[in-house]
Amino acid sequence: MTFLNKIWKWFLSLEWFMKGLVILAILAFFSVITGNSNRSDSNIVASEPKSDTSVSSQATKPQPVENKVDIMTESACEEFRPFLSEASKGVFTDEEIRLEIKKIYDIAKYSTDLDIVESATSLMAAATSGDSDAFLSAGTDFGNACVSKGQ
Repeated sequence: MTFLNKIWKWFLSLEWFMKGLVILAILAFFSVITGNSNRSDSNIVASEPKSDTSVSSQATKPQPVENKVDIMTESACEEFRPFLSEASKGVFTDEEIRLEIKKIYDIAKYSTDLDIVESATSLMAAATSGDSDAFLSAGTDFGNACVSKGQ
């Protein structure tokens, strides 16, 4: 029996928890010896990128980045679209509408976009108050805020 076969038999005899610990130890060992640690040490200095003389200087200049929508705005707007579709069919009770708006609000409140946060807050307040005119206005505002962000 080879050495690896003996190790394999020993490994198979371990409980599932111990197998997990052994695998983690092996991964940590290989991570250390290969230098693939995810630690960020303040003593580590990034090296300057090597320049390729065949590449024009135009390619090395930073390109402008278009404004990207943060993930919370995107998620809230994506949650709002199917809600509108179902709500327009009249299939929700007032409490179900409030719960659906709460889901949207709970996502949107972490957005970095102030329009989305404010309109979601107004939408939640209107859904909670039961004022249908305020709810319609707030829903329109939130929808418009999503559209203005390309959502």
